[in-house]
Amino acid sequence: MLGFFLIALLSGPGYTESFVGVKRCDKGWWTLFGAFIFFGVLMSIIAILIQKDETRIKQEIGWEFTPCDFKYETLAKTLVFPLYALFATFFAIIAGFAPSFFYVPFLLAQHLQPEQTIMTNTV
Repeated sequence: MLGFFLIALLSGPGYTESFVGVKRCDKGWWTLFGAFIFFGVLMSIIAILIQKDETRIKQEIGWEFTPCDFKYETLAKTLVFPLYALFATFFAIIAGFAPSFFYVPFLLAQHLQPEQTIMTNTV
């Protein structure tokens, strides 16, 4: 979170130059934007690796998975969540809806409990 905060802080508000002299659409701004995208991809990879390790540990101790548990099975199946979030957020912004308008039905279809679904969308 600190990395995202710093990138946003250094980029500035957009309508004026940032406090470090970055103007919208200049070389520095595009560098920070690229760093923002890179950082987002890096955080997604770390989250997937954590989920994979958590599933492995649960399998080793004989955890009894329920339909409400997320279970890492394949990379393709795990990538559904971040890709859906990317496209749902994009279309929510275009349509003028809150992203949770798209997230809640998707997460419920993934067998998450309603309280987990609501907490996921409020954080």
